[in-house]
Amino acid sequence: MIGPAGVLNLSLPRYKLGGADHLTFITMLATTNDAIALVEAVKLPTPAKRKHDYVSVEYDAGSEVNSEACEYIPGPPCGNMFKRDPENSVVSLFGGIKGVGDLQADEFGLSGAAAKVVIELK
Repeated sequence: MIGPAGVLNLSLPRYKLGGADHLTFITMLATTNDAIALVEAVKLPTPAKRKHDYVSVEYDAGSEVNSEACEYIPGPPCGNMFKRDPENSVVSLFGGIKGVGDLQADEFGLSGAAAKVVIELK
């Protein structure tokens, strides 16, 4: 799990890549009900440059109301798995935690990218 403005380190063994040269990584942001962090189709490291750093782009999946109510947030600090507040909207850029529900913007809000993804070739 990556907290706000966290860093995810991926170590990839070269022999298991099967010739792949790009990576797409997506994960749900733990302190939301449907926001995701995405690093899309980025170039994998090469033997000449063994490490790449990328910052994620955050999207709102549009599948749940952005109430910030703990009743509907599976990750910390709420821990309410399998409870939903459905909404049929479209995917859009995530506006961040605003502090309108149970979450405090100063503690859980985002300033800039939600995650930095570091990919290193092993």
